[in-house]
Amino acid sequence: ESNCLYNNFLIDFTAGYPFYLDIIFQEVCNTCLLKNEKSVNIDLLVEVLAKLLFEKKGFLDQHFNLVLEKIEQAGFKRGLTQVLLSLSNGQNKLKNISKNLSKEQGHILQKLTRLLELGIISKNGNFYYIHDKLFSFWLKTVYQDWYYSFDYFSKSKLINFTELLKKIINNFCQISQKDLSERV
Repeated sequence: ESNCLYNNFLIDFTAGYPFYLDIIFQEVCNTCLLKNEKSVNIDLLVEVLAKLLFEKKGFLDQHFNLVLEKIEQAGFKRGLTQVLLSLSNGQNKLKNISKNLSKEQGHILQKLTRLLELGIISKNGNFYYIHDKLFSFWLKTVYQDWYYSFDYFSKSKLINFTELLKKIINNFCQISQKDLSERV
């Protein structure tokens, strides 16, 4: 039953994107074979996610860094990344993003419009959001630390990241085990 919950967690965590699921499931299988594990437990899942998302040579970390590089090449230099970081931290309205970045709303609106054109974000009413749930998570929990510090990888950051993942997975599993009426 735990493996089923972990599968459901990964589907939710990645918003069901086949590319991410394939990469994660391949790494889970490889890690299980390497460690001679017959089933997936939370520690193994966290180890795999940390390897893929947090480590500098992690496949998804590299993928997301390339995505950011392509976004930045599309215009406005570092400004698009700052807007994405703001969005990943829950600033979903133009005025909130503008205030958070201490920039004029017109300036931020140009950047939001460019991100909309690139298909990276969407707009629902006056709310902006990042399409890609896993990319947004990575921006908030991995890239942001690097962006605002000089130390990209440290043991303490890795520990904090793995603890966060464990908490997220445990919360998902606890909620998933509740009756539907309790979840609603």
